[in-house]
Amino acid sequence: MKTAGLVATATIVGLLVPTMAAARVGETIRECDARYGKPTQAEAGPIVADSVERTYFKEGFTIEVLFVDGRAETISYLHPSAFTDEQITKLLNNNAQGEVWAEKPNGSSGVYGSWETPKGATAAYFKPKPWESRTSSQYCLKISSNTVRRLVKENEAEKKDQEHKRAEAAKERAEAAKQRKEQEQRERLKRLDTF
Repeated sequence: MKTAGLVATATIVGLLVPTMAAARVGETIRECDARYGKPTQAEAGPIVADSVERTYFKEGFTIEVLFVDGRAETISYLHPSAFTDEQITKLLNNNAQGEVWAEKPNGSSGVYGSWETPKGATAAYFKPKPWESRTSSQYCLKISSNTVRRLVKENEAEKKDQEHKRAEAAKERAEAAKQRKEQEQRERLKRLDTF
């Protein structure tokens, strides 16, 4: 797949790509339902308590969306035949959230292309594995804002910072108590000296 100029050609080919490509990470459940219609499947998501997975079917594409706190966190576009460069470009641009995608080296088996934005959003295009049956194999472009991952990291960093502050405060309290005890002992010794 030629990736040079993919993003630049998006405006030219935008009219050629089906309307299903207009979906974006960050959209609400209501917006996705309006865009795709009634989901063919909906269930609780596996990641966090407030997550929901919904599956849609439109224009020959299966669209799997993971919603976290009511917003699309990850969208997987699946199709039985290969995506065109124009389709990939359009989907990447629609899901860039104001960022610019940079191509990454492919490190996983089956990954045909992978991209990342400076804020940590990721995209990967997967080809079916040769051993998969023709009926179950799907080409897939998976795009994730990675908001949940960022929030988890931020929460972990905040928890570590709070734990560090609590440990420092406990250390200061212990030191102050030690100094008070030593001061009381010195005062007691002074009183004994006066006898």
